[in-house]
Amino acid sequence: MKILRKSFSSIFSVLFYSIHARFECHNETIAKTIIPSVDFLFLLDASGSMCPKIDAVKSGFQAFAKEIDKNNINARFAVATFGGTPKILLPFQPDYAAFEAAVGSVGCSAGGQEASFEAIRMVLPSRLTGIDMDLGCTSTFGGTTDRTKCNLKWNSTSSKVIVHVTDEDSDLPTNAAYRMRNQASESGCAGLYNSKGEPTNSNWMMEPLFKTRSLMFLTNSTNLYTYYRTQSNLTLEKSYQDEIDFTANLLSSSDVLLISLISKRPGTEHADFRTFVPVSAFNSEDSLYFKNNYVSKKLIADNVSMTTYQYGHPDFQSQTKKFYRV
Repeated sequence: MKILRKSFSSIFSVLFYSIHARFECHNETIAKTIIPSVDFLFLLDASGSMCPKIDAVKSGFQAFAKEIDKNNINARFAVATFGGTPKILLPFQPDYAAFEAAVGSVGCSAGGQEASFEAIRMVLPSRLTGIDMDLGCTSTFGGTTDRTKCNLKWNSTSSKVIVHVTDEDSDLPTNAAYRMRNQASESGCAGLYNSKGEPTNSNWMMEPLFKTRSLMFLTNSTNLYTYYRTQSNLTLEKSYQDEIDFTANLLSSSDVLLISLISKRPGTEHADFRTFVPVSAFNSEDSLYFKNNYVSKKLIADNVSMTTYQYGHPDFQSQTKKFYRV
């Protein structure tokens, strides 16, 4: 999975030329006849935390597709969103105007359960054209009821690319059929806990949870707690690690290229590391801090990101301002 560092406009320029270079041929006459076809699925996080970035994302997607269209690359485009139950907005088709309209319709008011890995698995060719997704197509493409038109039927002979955008880690799947064994019970609360480790809101038990943890009292809150790590490295509960492995294997067996664009946490409300990382489990209450920071009472943020762990390699779970900045 790729995490890119530039502005969204730069990212899509790089993406276009990378794709185009793969199909370039020295002989123009031959190139016109043998350029392969490509199916692009744009998978957007449409939750509330994406509001500061969603316009830039949409503009970048539209500019990218316009370049593809202008350069006569044989491509089809589809659009889907997640945040709550994943939804199909546009089936695969070559019409740039329809794609521009579908992307333009994406907002940032979807649910807060951003299960990226669930959405990725739902849109893969092996998942029967998005059969488990909600429908949000326009009437031209089947509306919200006609799955014979509003679906994600990949071309078996085309190259397949998913461009995935989010600003958070991947939560508990919304559909129980997509959950790993024990995943619900191994999920953490997106809010806080009482002194007994009970969540303040049981409806928020959706976050990927890490091992070797203990409750930490929040001095800036009354009788509220969150978890901190009791080991220096970050290790996920088995079900969440299983989901990473399972999703990666499906991508590989489906011969799909996944490009993940991960936005940093918006705002500058904290002058510490977490302003430079994507929103992550318990991030707002310092929960990923290592125990040593808690014991020292300094509460200095360390450079561990749940998001980097899930979308990158576990051995490279750290991020710094130098390493990453969108």
